[in-house]
Amino acid sequence: MKNIKLSFSVIMLLLVILFAGSISAQAKTKYVVKSDANGVIGYYVDGELDTTFNGFAVSPIGNRYRMANGVIDKTYTCVINEGGQARYYRTGKWQMNFTGFAQSNTGNRYRFTKGVIDTSYTLAVKEGGVIRYYKEGMWRKGFNGIAKGSTNYWLFKSGSVDTEFAGLKWCTINGKKGWHFFKNGRFTLAETVAATNTAYYYVKNGTLDLSYTGYAMSKETGYFYQIVKGKAVSLISDKVGNELFVLANLDEQKVYLVKNGKVIYTTDCVSGNVAAGHRTPTGTYKIYTKETERYLTGPGYKSYVHYWMPFNGGIGLHDADEWRSEYGGNIYKYNGSHGCINLPKKAAKYIFKMVKKGTTVVVVGGAKK
Repeated sequence: MKNIKLSFSVIMLLLVILFAGSISAQAKTKYVVKSDANGVIGYYVDGELDTTFNGFAVSPIGNRYRMANGVIDKTYTCVINEGGQARYYRTGKWQMNFTGFAQSNTGNRYRFTKGVIDTSYTLAVKEGGVIRYYKEGMWRKGFNGIAKGSTNYWLFKSGSVDTEFAGLKWCTINGKKGWHFFKNGRFTLAETVAATNTAYYYVKNGTLDLSYTGYAMSKETGYFYQIVKGKAVSLISDKVGNELFVLANLDEQKVYLVKNGKVIYTTDCVSGNVAAGHRTPTGTYKIYTKETERYLTGPGYKSYVHYWMPFNGGIGLHDADEWRSEYGGNIYKYNGSHGCINLPKKAAKYIFKMVKKGTTVVVVGGAKK
């Protein structure tokens, strides 16, 4: 029995010695990141610089470093996945307070906040002179679509702003879903006429406006359209651009003065008598002279006018108050002119003042019989 107790005591003593030796050995194998007398940060094991060490290490105060041959690698500037977390290193040191953009060695770009990728960052942003779209902190280099920036919305194609597109896109802008106008890659508060996939529409403040009926010009092409409930129903002219021109719509029996794509004056008129075969010809013409106080003559008539603006042979714009008291409506179908466009004297005077020799006259529409 005494021998058994003695053996047990010996065994316990040996275990204590072995455990103490293990602790002593572990204590001797200890690393630390610190600076030497010259300020060079190195990786030390048991007080000795470990020149075989290549990797990442943490200093006692929490700074992280990239080591090469035991010392900080000042050539190392990179975004790296380290320990399951992407971190930004510059000149070998983790930039734990860095907020900004950085690129990995594979070409990916990231948004960092306090040294780590900011997964809450989703924004189109101007970075390095280029607009890029970041989602969850990562640049989406192949992105196609619309993304919100800090002050506007941007249209992307293959990761870059699509500066060639000018038209309408179906999307949500400032909480409003609909067709919105993009030009030079960005949502634009324009008044214009622009295309969807199927037709042209009137755009006001950058958004398709289905309430508008009238006339409008595409600022991008210079084409002038008639608009009905927001939709372009007729191309009036593809030639006038921003110049002042006269538009006579025989369907409406109205004459318009248009400048810079906007109607600046409107008046009723009476065009050629359809029933008598004197329908005013449609087309695009030029005023070739301006005259005042003269007689217009033809088979069976001699009429005195104060303002005469011919544009198509003997057909022109002139006042007709000497023999007319009403304008507009369907008068032209049964009691119209011999082909000219009759105007109230006040309207003829104003149009005469505004136009010049060479001003374009566009005539559209009108019943044929």
